[in-house]
Amino acid sequence: MQISIKDVSYVYSDGFKALNNINIDIEKGERVALLGPNGAGKSTLFNMLNGIITPSCGIVEINGLSTLNKKNLKLVRETVGMVFQDSDDQLFNSSVMQEIAYGLMNMKLQEKEIEERTKWALKIVDMEGTEKRSPHNLSGGQKKKIALASVLAMRPQVLVLDEPTVSLDPRGTIKLVKLLNEINKEMGITIIFSTHDMDIVPLLADKIYVLDEGRVTLGGSTNEVFNNKNILRNINLRLPRAAHLSEILQKDGYLEFEKLPLTLGAVRREIKNFRRD
Repeated sequence: MQISIKDVSYVYSDGFKALNNINIDIEKGERVALLGPNGAGKSTLFNMLNGIITPSCGIVEINGLSTLNKKNLKLVRETVGMVFQDSDDQLFNSSVMQEIAYGLMNMKLQEKEIEERTKWALKIVDMEGTEKRSPHNLSGGQKKKIALASVLAMRPQVLVLDEPTVSLDPRGTIKLVKLLNEINKEMGITIIFSTHDMDIVPLLADKIYVLDEGRVTLGGSTNEVFNNKNILRNINLRLPRAAHLSEILQKDGYLEFEKLPLTLGAVRREIKNFRRD
């Protein structure tokens, strides 16, 4: 077990209950989407995964280490890397090189290893040659890559991304999804993310948890969750566009689906199979 969230609730100082009895287990190497409307509790839960905040009740464990124990927090934060929604909240050094080296210096690594890890991380995100540039003068997509590189350089086992495709154009979104899948497959890093872009979820998640008003209202495989369309719509979440198109085609009697296909590629395969029959 890599991440265990047991009976977790959280109440802010003003009395607002952001999380209410959350139970989630995430295994090593899984790709997990956390979905829900604004105010559902996603960011609060994310901040618990590396001990930024701790539960009002219940327990969060990372590889068996409770975040309630302050002695565990250094190792927990080396294990769980966070990439924030707004890259400007994460980038504050005067050069890309300094930005990536900052976390490594805090880990007390030797200068040679810091240099090697920095070069490696920039290569992974395809941002070689930007070492001397100011991160604040980069495009939104480039900033996102540098924020990701600064986390990857610390070699986390878990990567948590809050709205990773915000500020990216369609091409940048496709590139980021491909990059995250490669990181997951080749490095075995667990991917946990939240998003309002339903179209990327089938491309980037094996499992989904849906939050609403601080509770888990739905959980399961990507197919299982998106085929519970009435529950999703009741909390103002939409289907991926490919699934919505499939739903319309089925309603109009053009095609029949046992389960709604979630990507354009899956719709195409269904149409090909239908024509063969």
